[in-house]
Amino acid sequence: MLLLIGAVFALAEWIRPSAGLVGHVVLCACAFMYFAKFNYLKIIRLVLLFYAGYALILMTTGTVNSDIER
Repeated sequence: MLLLIGAVFALAEWIRPSAGLVGHVVLCACAFMYFAKFNYLKIIRLVLLFYAGYALILMTTGTVNSDIER
C-alpha cells in the first residue's frame, strides 16, 4: 500500500512540484504517529517502501521528461 502511495506522491510532484514536500512531511508525520506502537525496524521498512514507490515513479517521469526534451 505504501508503495502505491509513494507512486501517487511522485506523480503529484511531477505535475505540481511545489506540492511534493508538504505531502512528504505530512505523510511521514502521520505514519510515525500511527505506527508508534510498532518497533522502529517496522517503521523504517514502511517508510523505505514508500520511498521505493516514490523513486520508481520519479525515475520513470524523469525518463519521460528527458525524452520530451530531445
